[in-house]
Formats: sequence, C-alpha cells, structure tokens
Amino acid sequence: MATLLGAAADLSPIDDLDMPGSSEEIVAVIKTAGERLNGYPEETDGEAEVFVVKADVIEGTYVNGQSVDEAPKLDDHLPEQHRRADEEEDEEEEPEQPSYTPGSGSINIDVSVELEAGGNLLVNSVAMANNWLQSPVCAVMGDHVELNAIIQINVACDSDLVSSSINGWGLNATDPTQGFNIAMFKRIDPSAEAAASQAKQGDFPKHWVVTEVEGDLL
Repeated sequence: MATLLGAAADLSPIDDLDMPGSSEEIVAVIKTAGERLNGYPEETDGEAEVFVVKADVIEGTYVNGQSVDEAPKLDDHLPEQHRRADEEEDEEEEPEQPSYTPGSGSINIDVSVELEAGGNLLVNSVAMANNWLQSPVCAVMGDHVELNAIIQINVACDSDLVSSSINGWGLNATDPTQGFNIAMFKRIDPSAEAAASQAKQGDFPKHWVVTEVEGDLL
C-alpha cells in the first residue's frame, strides 16, 4: 500500500506543498502551484496513463481528459450480478409455479460448485463551492489570482490467486478493473443576471449592502 501511495504522490505536481500559515506564504504557494501546473507536461514517459487539460477557461465534463456531452452513468458499469438484482427488484413479483418432468428412470445431476467473487465498488465524490462577496464596483490593491485545479489519481492493484488444489479453475481475464477519471467544471456568474436591474448611471443602487472585511480573506 505504501508503494502505491508513493507512486500516486509522484504523479501530483503540487502534492508536496505545505499548508500556508501567513499571507506571504499564501502568495508563495499560489504562485508555485500555478507555475507547476502550467509546466506539467501533457504527456509522460512513465507507466501511468496521464490525462492533462489546461486552458485559461475550462467548462464542461471531461472523462479521461476528453470532453464529453454526458458523464458515464454508474449503473451502466456495475457488475452483472448487481444489474440483474436491480432488474429483478423492478419487476413485479409473481408467485412461483410448480414445475415437473413426467417420465421414469433415474435423473443425472451434474455435481458442481460455482464461486463468484469480486464485484467491489468504490466511489469517491467531492463537491466544492466558493462564495465570494461581489459588487458592481470592487477596488483592490495588489494582484488578483484565480487558480482552479482538479487532480484525481486512480490506483488499482489486482492480486488474484487460484491454488493448485482447485484443479482446472482459471481466472477470468475478460473483466479487468475499470477506472474512470471524471471531472466537471462549471462557472456561475450572478453579476450577469443582476446587470439588468442595476440603477442608472449617477443614481445610487436601490439595493445595497456595505461589507467591511478586516484582515486576510481566505
């Protein structure tokens, strides 16, 4: 596990940045993170499959680095036994009808054991929202920096073993581990809707709020 964690940390360009403790350290961390993200190569020579999307403005849904109209649905990628169970629950339950086969003689039954393992499911979902104070006129001193980054790393390790005591059994290699890196960028600008309701030039706004912030705003 430690090896997997180390390999995943090496893929992140900003994994080793420490939490800033002062305003000067905040500026240094933001600048360092921006430089590393801008300089991160879109293609790597390692064994990992890396998908990188960089732009001044990113919007939409991306799956493994490719822009798509709709993100994959979890239900479409569940193991067959889970899908079958969900379908059976949706169907109306009917009373079981007895069944028999007329005839005489012995019945041969194939003695067998069926073992079905796996079907593990892991979902990691995070939602973040930034709420800022907004006004038609904003006066600030210094630089304004906006840095948005989504870094997701999927690491899978399959270790399957069938001992020699179970002769003739093999591993099903047709169902490998599936991992999707899905990211969605969405920007909401309330000022666009409020532009129509702004007062005429020279008049004081009808609805106004004065907010004073002392110190650093994080």
